[in-house]
Amino acid sequence: MKEKYEKIKQLSLEGRCKTEICRSLNMDIRAYDKLIAMTPEEREKLFQTKK
Repeated sequence: MKEKYEKIKQLSLEGRCKTEICRSLNMDIRAYDKLIAMTPEEREKLFQTKK
């Protein structure tokens, strides 16, 4: 999940839209929205529990 988040940040910086990012990562838009809406602390906790 952490790798996907890093890829999302990279693609966003390249100017890609949400739909393009989700397609390229084979990710549901709702999952994308949830991940982006999280605070850094919530994301870190999520990444730690998924390892």
